[in-house]
Amino acid sequence: MFQGFTEKVSPFFWELSFNNERTWFKEHKNEFEEIIDEPLKALAQELVERLNEKYPAYDWQPHVSRIYRDARRLYGRGPLKDHMWVSFYRNGAEKNEPTFWFGISSRYYCWGMGFYEADAGMMEQYRKAIEANPARFERIIKGLSSLKNFQMEGEPYKRPKGSINELIDPWYNMRYFSVEYSGDDWPEICSAQLPERMAKDFEKIMPLYVWLLELFGNADGPGPNWGLK
Repeated sequence: MFQGFTEKVSPFFWELSFNNERTWFKEHKNEFEEIIDEPLKALAQELVERLNEKYPAYDWQPHVSRIYRDARRLYGRGPLKDHMWVSFYRNGAEKNEPTFWFGISSRYYCWGMGFYEADAGMMEQYRKAIEANPARFERIIKGLSSLKNFQMEGEPYKRPKGSINELIDPWYNMRYFSVEYSGDDWPEICSAQLPERMAKDFEKIMPLYVWLLELFGNADGPGPNWGLK
């Protein structure tokens, strides 16, 4: 069971960033496993169990990142990442589907849901769906207001694609987006209650996730009005 991270996480990543080489990492691998890897995997497992209990139709699967960078994509950087993350996908997910995630680094930690991989055609379809039923999309994003200290992040188009209303427009004019919480108060993630908190946050984001799956023909779980009372 996940028992919480420790406040050694940030110092370890800082030290790694200044000693980004395989020799150093080999000497500190036991520390990495104890401070980062094992708690992250325990968090992933417990959260997946909670998600599958609540939403069994999706058969959630975790994917924990590797500490080593892809050797083909170093671009002058060291061989080790200075951050780690875990993604939560439904079983059989397409590459460009939205995904839930948790990330941790030397400077901050974060969790939420991101829709990063959509191409231009998908985002055009996304805008048409908003135009077809702006009231439903507005209900969805209003529902996100109960998420404490969450932000909508992303890259807006340099030239806006159009306007629906003041509430919807920031969402309508994004190339990609995420709904995320970010913090740097390390005791916050040293609690064994972190999976429970994240599961509750993911539940509040789920109507948006379901809407996106429905839009791109990948919704096998709850019906079209799930969570939209």
